[in-house]
Amino acid sequence: MRERLEAVASASASIVLFLEYIPQNLYDWLATQLATGAVTSAYTMVERRLRTDVAFMNANGLLHFDAHYRNILTDGQRLYFADLGLATSPRFDLSADESGHHPVRTDRGRHERLLLEPVRREPSHSVPGRTGQPRHRPGLSNPLVIAPPGAEPRRTATAYSGAIDIRRPAMTIRPLPIVLIALALPATACNTGSEPASTFARPASSAPSAPRGVVSVTEAKAILAQWEEAEKKAAREGGTDWTAAEAELAAEISRTQSQVRKMIGESVEPARKPIVKPRFAIPGKVGGAPWFMAEFSRKGTTSWWQAIFKKTPAGWRTVAISATTTKSRPPAVARDKNGLATVVAADDGNTLIAAPRAIAQAQARLQSTFGQDRRARQLFTADSYARRNANVNRDNRKTLQNQWTTKIRTQPTPEIYALRTSAGGALVWYGIREQATMAARPGTSFNMGFTSRETAALSHGQRFNHKAVYKSAAIYLAVVPRSPGLVRVPAQWFTHVSITGS
Repeated sequence: MRERLEAVASASASIVLFLEYIPQNLYDWLATQLATGAVTSAYTMVERRLRTDVAFMNANGLLHFDAHYRNILTDGQRLYFADLGLATSPRFDLSADESGHHPVRTDRGRHERLLLEPVRREPSHSVPGRTGQPRHRPGLSNPLVIAPPGAEPRRTATAYSGAIDIRRPAMTIRPLPIVLIALALPATACNTGSEPASTFARPASSAPSAPRGVVSVTEAKAILAQWEEAEKKAAREGGTDWTAAEAELAAEISRTQSQVRKMIGESVEPARKPIVKPRFAIPGKVGGAPWFMAEFSRKGTTSWWQAIFKKTPAGWRTVAISATTTKSRPPAVARDKNGLATVVAADDGNTLIAAPRAIAQAQARLQSTFGQDRRARQLFTADSYARRNANVNRDNRKTLQNQWTTKIRTQPTPEIYALRTSAGGALVWYGIREQATMAARPGTSFNMGFTSRETAALSHGQRFNHKAVYKSAAIYLAVVPRSPGLVRVPAQWFTHVSITGS
């Protein structure tokens, strides 16, 4: 080893390897799977990938010599072996002792074997499973035991680490004037709750684990798939209860939309095309309950949906949804060096034209004042839903003003979700409830009614002589620029809630 280090120090050339960045190691990922109850599928993936990847290294004659779980990276689908500082190959300039670690291959054509050198530990609290292998329990540090094909799994408390046996010649490194090697390696995420003890005298790597998001990408994909199935089930059952898929204002909007569809004779269960191109903005830290954003399209469409998923006492639920066209699609979310998104606090207006909560309040004021709040109006682009809704309220009032008075009360919901964009702005999701109260002026003989299919159905075709109260609700997506600039509101998820009166 000393001779090797001295040779490296005196070498006339260097090799630089560029590797794909994988934020999680197997140790941390498996711990997460254990905590979330997904440990069975995680162990299956790890065993399958270890056998496949070790077979590849065996075929290339490479011995790792430091293959513990913190030196294996993953994204939940594949594995990466890292920290090859102790690796050897028969084609290296090896001493007799080092060459002894490369036995002649005698089982070619059979399954590759994962050779692990045992190191005695204090007995752990393993529980033998039906296969004889230890089963992990929360809080315990049993190693994941992967036995060679045909071998009886060990039943003693033994930690494993050390040489992964690889028996085909690797590459020979020769001095070159300048060598630049770029590698694009697939990654897979896996986590384990335990790490084998090292058989080597040198201390384990002290590099800190990369920060983890509120969920992994693998978990986010599973949550999205479960949500899609819950949405389909709620629609099949009549759309009266969406709480298995949604929460907060989102569940109310879906319920009232289903009610209105039934009243006008439309199906509550529209055809859903498969989700395609999902991507996720996963924060590392949030204030309060964990949440993240999923963006996706549907097969055969040009629209993009953005859904906010939040962890509630009942599980993960959508609390906000926006739909945009390719042209109005929001800008990319900023990501840190670990690939994590940054949450913008509701009252944080740093570098923005206004804080997220102030934007929601400004739109609410604009709609309740029929667009007359000049300060609020100046925040938004002319084509934003904030100004368009204010103009609709103004036109409706103008139609009735000689016979009826109109007052509008708006209330932003307390929940606000905001993410920093790569351009330094923010994407903000918020809800607004609106109530319009129309009252007949004294002496008027003019009665009023609602004429669209949805509002006519909600009001049961009734004509009102004295008073009418119309309630609605919507969730909005605002694209907030870095200051200065105007706020764009390209999406609203809207529903009529109720119409009453006399």
